[in-house]
Amino acid sequence: MKFEIEITRHNISPAAFLSYVRRQVDKKGGEWIRSDLDIDYFKAGNDLNFDIKHDGIYERSISKPYEMQTYIKDGASLYNEICEFTFHDEKTGTGYYYLANVTEG
Repeated sequence: MKFEIEITRHNISPAAFLSYVRRQVDKKGGEWIRSDLDIDYFKAGNDLNFDIKHDGIYERSISKPYEMQTYIKDGASLYNEICEFTFHDEKTGTGYYYLANVTEG
């Protein structure tokens, strides 16, 4: 299986952007792949940051306010998710989302 989606939206609030992304990913059948994309989690950016390599498995997670990246290789046969938001004023800005899922084998 190969699932890939890339979304960019301008002049949008973070909550509206995440809602749009969830709907678009779900429309393509990826609701079981994507993360929850919760606005409170996205704002806080307080995920445990880790970068682990062991026995051929690679896991990575970076989370800052309005920026997240997840990457897992062999444990999920490659899974990637990037979600970023850049503010242009106090309420709106540009959101970018990219998800890739490749099941090898």
